[in-house]
This record gives sequence, C-alpha cells and structure tokens, in this order.
Amino acid sequence: MTETVQCRSTYERSVIVYQDIMKYALAACFIFIALKTDYKECKIKNKHVLLFLAAGLIVNAIASGLAGLWDSLLGALAPLALLPLFILRMLGAGDIKALCAVGSIVRLRMSIYTVLFSIAAGGVIALGFMIFRRNARQRMKQFGSYLKLCCYMRKLLPYEQFADERSGFRFSLGIAGGVVLVYLCETFSFDLL
Repeated sequence: MTETVQCRSTYERSVIVYQDIMKYALAACFIFIALKTDYKECKIKNKHVLLFLAAGLIVNAIASGLAGLWDSLLGALAPLALLPLFILRMLGAGDIKALCAVGSIVRLRMSIYTVLFSIAAGGVIALGFMIFRRNARQRMKQFGSYLKLCCYMRKLLPYEQFADERSGFRFSLGIAGGVVLVYLCETFSFDLL
C-alpha cells in the first residue's frame, strides 16, 4: 500500500511539473512575441494580449478547475495595481496589459512576484542602458528636475521623459527578466514568502 501511495504522489508530482513547464512555455511564447512587436513597432498588440490572456485562463481552468480559473483571473487583475504608473506616463498601457496576460498564465501568487521582479529587472536593465550610453548623469538630472517640479507644484505630474523613443529600452525587456527570475525561483524552490 505504501508503494501505491508513493507511486501516486510521484505521478502527481510529475503532473505538477508538466503543468509548470506548460505554464512557463506559454509565458515564454507570449514574452517572445511581445518583445518582438514592442521593439519592432513600439507597441504590444491587443490581439496577442487577449489570445494569451484567454489561453492562461483556459489552461488553468483545465488544470485546476474553477479554483484554477479564479486564481488565473486574479493573476490577470493583479498588475492593474500599476495603473498609477500609466497615469504618470512611467509605463505604457501595453506593458500593463502584457503583465496581465502573463498573470493569467502564472496565476495570482506568481503574478505578484512577476510584477515585482519585472520592476526590479527593468530598473537594472535601464541602469545598464544608461551606463552603456553614458547618459546616466543626464537622466538622473532630468528625473531630479521632475521630482523638484512635483514638490514645487505639490502634486504628481506626468513624467514626460518616458516617451523617449531613442533610448532603446522597452519595459517588455524588464517583464521578460521578471518572468525568468520567477521561473528560476520556482524551479529551484526558492521560498519567495
């Protein structure tokens, strides 16, 4: 009887591993498409976002029933917490929609980590861009001027430097970094909380 229980738990573990592989393969496909269109056309297309958002909902519903569907839906909604950054023009709508699509695939808990890790990865990548282009001082001065103006006006103002198309940095690159970091943490069983 112990062998049957052990075999069942081994089977269940292999199913979970398979589901995780499928989940991150689906996320990787979306990220690849999002990166390609973001760098080529400076936008993440709604048809791709909707396709992968629906795929995430369907895959999670098949894998875990109604609970999986609910968790996937909450994962898709979690990145909407970044809307203030869109209002301030620090993130594009496509970036938030991309995080929503990824969130529907990876579910709520991993969606939250993906958002946090994407912001961290985006910051590191942006810093790398500034160091490589040797304009970090200029960018920091611009951001400092923005902060001074916000303090002087006593309100948050839209950040106009976001629209700089020449910088070469797209936040979809940060999202890709965030997904990779979450995948590595989950794969190597780092306890995130």
